[in-house]
Amino acid sequence: MKKKLILPVLLLILLALALTTSGAYMTDHTVVTFSGSIDFRRTVTFKDGETTVLETRLLPGQAIDFPPDPELPDLLFAGWLSSLDGQIYLATDSLITVDDVLFAAQYSPQE
Repeated sequence: MKKKLILPVLLLILLALALTTSGAYMTDHTVVTFSGSIDFRRTVTFKDGETTVLETRLLPGQAIDFPPDPELPDLLFAGWLSSLDGQIYLATDSLITVDDVLFAAQYSPQE
């Protein structure tokens, strides 16, 4: 009895794998198909005021490369403020991509 069940179950698993890797997947008894591709990349944007300094798309887990520190007259660049956690980061910090993030340039008065 068990031998008779193994082959149909194996065929069903192989069919499900073939459908899911070719742009379709099964949910309960419904086959859903899609066209195009899924983009898992996240957008990492660096802004200085209203100016976009750098915008890049990275996969989750990839390292974020910071642009050169911007300069403004009479102000000292303090770092990049993250929209995700509210922390200020410097180009020397090591960060990886987790989600879309906006980094805003922060300045302090020169002493």
